[in-house]
Amino acid sequence: MLVALDVFCLLLVSIPTLLCESGYVAPHFQGFFCDDNTIQYPRVSNYAIEDSALITMDFLICIFMISLGEMIRVRSLQLSSPALLNSTYMVMVYKHLGTFIFGGMASYSLANIAKMTTGSLRPHFLAVCQPDPTSFKCDSGYITNYTCTGQPADILNARQVGGWGASLPHPSHR
Repeated sequence: MLVALDVFCLLLVSIPTLLCESGYVAPHFQGFFCDDNTIQYPRVSNYAIEDSALITMDFLICIFMISLGEMIRVRSLQLSSPALLNSTYMVMVYKHLGTFIFGGMASYSLANIAKMTTGSLRPHFLAVCQPDPTSFKCDSGYITNYTCTGQPADILNARQVGGWGASLPHPSHR
């Protein structure tokens, strides 16, 4: 029963991430200044390491380290029964891995909520958005009424700082 409650809590805390990543929730629409240098960088097409690979390796390293740490801890308790040793080890690993996964998912969900609420533009926003110059005038200051002509998925991604596929300008472009 407690395992089912743990799974339910994990699914509950995952809802914001699932909604944000699937595109059901759009980020806050934010305007821009034409002379804003922070959003005029080119889009970086290749990364040193992909986000999915980085997250997978981080997750696997944490699982290994938590499992190893708990194994050392249980062995240091010097329990006499091997069956008790195995069950104690599994319970401790489950408890700590469950806490780690729940905390990581809660943190990621809160970050997604913050990204969607602020809608901060990424450094490559103008390169991805490719705003139609006939839809606004740069001399009017802050532009809120503009039409993007780029790919919708890329534009959605460029409206939120951080997250999957975040791209920062190459050091040579700074």
